[in-house]
Amino acid sequence: AGREPEPRAERPGRGQRARQSGRRRIGGGTPARLEPVLLRVSSLVNVDLRPPMSFVRAVKLRVPSGTARPGPAIGQALGPLGINMAEFCKQFNEKSETMYDKGTPLGVELSAFSDRTFKFEVRSPPTSYLIKKAAGIKEGPNHPSPEHAHAFITPEAVYEIAKIKSSDEMRLHIPLEGIAKSVVGTARSMGVQVKESEEA
Repeated sequence: AGREPEPRAERPGRGQRARQSGRRRIGGGTPARLEPVLLRVSSLVNVDLRPPMSFVRAVKLRVPSGTARPGPAIGQALGPLGINMAEFCKQFNEKSETMYDKGTPLGVELSAFSDRTFKFEVRSPPTSYLIKKAAGIKEGPNHPSPEHAHAFITPEAVYEIAKIKSSDEMRLHIPLEGIAKSVVGTARSMGVQVKESEEA
């Protein structure tokens, strides 16, 4: 009698082939066509879902160069904004100590943001401070008079003060002559007259 034909293995259906194919690929790595999709998914995992940072308020301070420390004066301005006072003082001291002598009063305009970060701009000392330093006086008169000068400064001193004040961003557009005139006006209001050194 003839031999009976051996039964043929049944070919898997489309669904079964897909499942087998999927099992093989799981063990053998990610299919190349899926890599871009996985990269996009992984990038979404690291998306920062916090609300965008926004500007809250600008604060003006008067802080001594290189010697700022957390205290009531700074705390009253920065505390309500949630800003770390110690971090501000650290950054301010590092920035200002190379600009002016330690202890020089400096203007600071600080911008506070909603995530409690901040940035700040260091401005020049007050004009009155520079005038008193140039004139060699500690305080101006209580009732200054244009007729009776309390002290004198030279035109050269006015020019040097104007150069210092011109470094402030808000004065970059003002000619040096205009800043010098403003210095002279401030000096007169303090009882300080401008004269050549031989006339003083």
